[in-house]
Amino acid sequence: MEKTKTCAFQANYHLIWAVKYRRSVLFGSVEVRLLEVLKTIADGHGYWLLTARVYDGDHVHVFVSVKPSVSVASVVCVLRCVFAKLLFEEFL
Repeated sequence: MEKTKTCAFQANYHLIWAVKYRRSVLFGSVEVRLLEVLKTIADGHGYWLLTARVYDGDHVHVFVSVKPSVSVASVVCVLRCVFAKLLFEEFL
């Protein structure tokens, strides 16, 4: 639980993203780099990345904690858009 001067909060979200057409592309170095990038992005935006895992090479589970003033849509947009762009640049 996080605290500020006027309140205490705990806003945890379980986010799941699948690769287009459920192709198994998140293996090996791509998986390692994906998890590194997610951690970096979360730290840079003030989110707490509690855990992130790749399952079956075709989808990602992310458990993240954010301040209540941040919407879930903006968290998804920031995490998904930035890591997708970086992975495309590095591995395509």
